[in-house]
Amino acid sequence: MSVSSPAIPAGWYPDPSGERQWRIWNGTAWADVTRPYGPNVPNPAVSLELVRATRRAVQYGVLALYTGLALLVSVLAQSRHAHPGPSPRFSDAATGAGCGLLVIGVASYALLARALRGRSSWLDFVAPVNTGVLTVLLGRRFQVVAPWRRFALIEPVLTAYFLVLLWQSEWAVITVAAVAAVQVMRLYVLMDDLAEPPHQPTEKKMP
Repeated sequence: MSVSSPAIPAGWYPDPSGERQWRIWNGTAWADVTRPYGPNVPNPAVSLELVRATRRAVQYGVLALYTGLALLVSVLAQSRHAHPGPSPRFSDAATGAGCGLLVIGVASYALLARALRGRSSWLDFVAPVNTGVLTVLLGRRFQVVAPWRRFALIEPVLTAYFLVLLWQSEWAVITVAAVAAVQVMRLYVLMDDLAEPPHQPTEKKMP
């Protein structure tokens, strides 16, 4: 698509292609993020980085983080308790897959935390501490910091506890999945907030 004047602030504008939809202008070029026309105009203050980071976390970030943690703990537990234990080839493959998934998950959490906070912190790269960090940041965005802080302390502890249970029994993976599901639901709330703001901003036109 054509590039317009860089003086135009980033935000949502009518699609210059003529389609009946909104498209994000990132300040220098048109992005591939669109939204159909509806009763509400998308919030012009929504950051393109935040939209993309939220989608990444919902689509694969949360799943990768918790699956990677569960897989690594399971491999370690089987190596220690199983008789006979898994073959070295299987252990190596599972460990590599778990580490790869964990890196993807941690990266998606870190990018989303940076988009919400405006800067990065070393805590964003520590699993499962980063799950509590994200909970606090979401609480700040929705102005319900006090109760969300309690969840921020509980969720990393619960995740660690469930991983300890997984060390003893593979059925504990169900509880780990429950914590991941809560994280995904919160991110869907954020996506709805980005797409459906409660106010109606004034109409803007691109030159």
